[in-house]
Amino acid sequence: MLVGGRTFSAAAYYTAIFKNNKRGQIIGEQIGGSHHNITAGKKIVYVLPNSKIKLTMPIGVVKFSKEIETNVPEQKITPDILVTDELKYSSFLKKEDWCLKAVFDIINK
Repeated sequence: MLVGGRTFSAAAYYTAIFKNNKRGQIIGEQIGGSHHNITAGKKIVYVLPNSKIKLTMPIGVVKFSKEIETNVPEQKITPDILVTDELKYSSFLKKEDWCLKAVFDIINK
């Protein structure tokens, strides 16, 4: 399973289920969201009076399975195979997709 810093919300929860059930290796970067709970539902928009900056806040929090939270206790899942900054940088210079390169490297081993 490929994950990264943009893995949030239900995808973070799915990653935790994947890890809890030992379905395979998790590859990539530490996920961006937590599987312990997510914010959801209607949002309140508040405009700061002086700067006029708008703040958006969700008014709901969804908690998931206590079993998953117990079996996968870390707030943000770190992959089994962490993709290094060196691989990402060299892939960027070669105009390659670093996540696919990481997977192909594992397959070739």
